[in-house]
Amino acid sequence: MLESVLAFAAGATLVIPPAGTPLVGETLAGLLAAEHVTHALIPPAVLATLPTGLSLPDLATLIVGGDACPGDLVAVWSRGRRMLNAYGPTETTVAATLHGPLSGDGAPPIGRPIRGTRVHVLGPGLQPLPPGMTGDLYVAGRGVALGYLGRPA
Repeated sequence: MLESVLAFAAGATLVIPPAGTPLVGETLAGLLAAEHVTHALIPPAVLATLPTGLSLPDLATLIVGGDACPGDLVAVWSRGRRMLNAYGPTETTVAATLHGPLSGDGAPPIGRPIRGTRVHVLGPGLQPLPPGMTGDLYVAGRGVALGYLGRPA
């Protein structure tokens, strides 16, 4: 859904692969190259299946999300393109924070809250923690789900 909104809002072409096509490894690499894809949102686990040494010169912007992105993927895929890290727990559907552009080989930070979202790192007793402290991430705002299907609590 997010990909369609981004494509249509920009007046771009949305590439939709044939139904049943496994979008991993060589198949995904072939599609990205053949369709000259310029922008993509790819989970790190799927990105890791692409062949090593693949250049994809048309891919100008790569957004990773849906899982933690290891630093070795950032080192490989941030070269020569804009790479962003979109972080968001399931309750926010897609993303709650965004960080980038990425470079180097370190694990990317989750970034800053996207518009309409607030994030808080809280400790015991739900008390806010100072920057640099480890705690639990709480997300607030319009994009947070109100409950799970059949489980409103």
